[in-house]
Amino acid sequence: MAIINMAGGMVFDIYLIFFFPGASLPLMFFLGGIPAIGIFIVYTILSVAMPRTGGDYVYASRILHPALGFAGGIMNVFGFFVFMISGFFCWWIITNPTPAFFLAMGLTTGDPSYTAIANFISTNVNFDFILSTGLVILAGLIVALGSRVFRWTYRFVYVYYFVGAIALLIGLFATNHETFVASLDSIAGQGAYQKILSDAGSYGVYSFSWFQTLLAMVPLGFLTLSGFQVSTYLGGEVKNAKSTQALGMGASMIVTWIYLVVASYQAAAVFGNDFLLAVSYLWATSPSLLPIHAAPLITLFLSLVYRNVAFTLLICSLLVVGTFLIIPPCILAASRIVFAQSFDRVLPEVMSRVNERLHSPLNSVVVMAVLAEVWVALLYYMGLIAGFLTLQMAAPVAWGITALAAMVFPYTKRDLYERLTAYLPNWMRAKPLGVPMLSIGGTILFLGMAAWIGSMFSPIITYMYLGPTLISAVGTIVGILVFSFVWYYAVRAYRLRQGIDIALAFQELPPE
Repeated sequence: MAIINMAGGMVFDIYLIFFFPGASLPLMFFLGGIPAIGIFIVYTILSVAMPRTGGDYVYASRILHPALGFAGGIMNVFGFFVFMISGFFCWWIITNPTPAFFLAMGLTTGDPSYTAIANFISTNVNFDFILSTGLVILAGLIVALGSRVFRWTYRFVYVYYFVGAIALLIGLFATNHETFVASLDSIAGQGAYQKILSDAGSYGVYSFSWFQTLLAMVPLGFLTLSGFQVSTYLGGEVKNAKSTQALGMGASMIVTWIYLVVASYQAAAVFGNDFLLAVSYLWATSPSLLPIHAAPLITLFLSLVYRNVAFTLLICSLLVVGTFLIIPPCILAASRIVFAQSFDRVLPEVMSRVNERLHSPLNSVVVMAVLAEVWVALLYYMGLIAGFLTLQMAAPVAWGITALAAMVFPYTKRDLYERLTAYLPNWMRAKPLGVPMLSIGGTILFLGMAAWIGSMFSPIITYMYLGPTLISAVGTIVGILVFSFVWYYAVRAYRLRQGIDIALAFQELPPE
């Protein structure tokens, strides 16, 4: 649940909602849960059938082809865990929710020093870069110091986060639209609410659109729910995988799904769906038109209603704390993918060495943290959009490869499938209408990933979702696939000269 970041994820997606004018927030999150069902089915069954470290890489390399598994692993590492999540969020925490937090504290307490801190952080790139670097180092240390440090860190910090998430939900239901409008007008000036709507009026019509809701259901609705499968990348380190994987992934998905639908419904009722679209658009295109110069987060808006220091501190720190909670598991998962690839001798063996004192693949963890830091530097000093959007297709393609593996596994490698699933719980071996449950889950997930990729081609405002980076995004995926096949066969040829045929390893699961 920490990596899902349910409350923070909801706030983050509402902050990005302008990409899909007319999308309904509660419907977007409700529909976004459908592909998540596919993730739950696929990753639960495969992680129990193949309880080995490496996740998708192990599944795809054993079911489809070693090079496809390697390609999926690269896309997961760079296009999701390290760049899209770890590096990006270390940048985003400092540049968006942190200034909003201090501004909310300033407006709540009336102390101008908080506002001064918010302005300083918003305008000092070098200082922000140092803070983001500190987050990378902290996240890397939590992972590098071993599972004991990781577990205890999360046991304490997540309790604080979960209490804040519940406080946010209660706060949304304890107020109403009229109270919020009056609160905003009292701070930003009479008519501030209506002025935001009129300033953003050139954006288009805010009326409900099924088309835009369906486009948003995967890149926003589903993506908020994704990530709960991170435990599968630690497959060999999970105790009692047969029961704990299903319980951990299933419970976190269901609780988060309910929370997102309920909380987003009330957020739309309190703030107005059209208002949330309007402030999101103005922040992205003309932030100077906003009366409050900070990221338009619903936690900030809700703090204006109550003006309570403890409440503001709790809910406005949600995005800082909750978003940080995503980062160490992503570095952890990425390091385990690289570990598994190295263990199969596709990557240099140094990446699978385990530190005897920390019981952690320290080399892999350090490399992943360094890559995250490189990405942070690029985001600060080389610009966000081009690099970030170029990698947008990596995650859906990587998970699509795993979905394809799940779809065909019971048919293309029947003997291995029967052997690995013989002792699984009944529901995992079920065949509704004669179709294996794994294939059904794979189909749901594959269609979801296809919808995600399709949404990237949708016209948004006056540009494409990926805009001019669309060609480079497709080229990146093609390049990774070509590179992976060339790399695999080159490494195999090199190992054959050493008297080792690494292809044999992919006919069986890695040893525990």
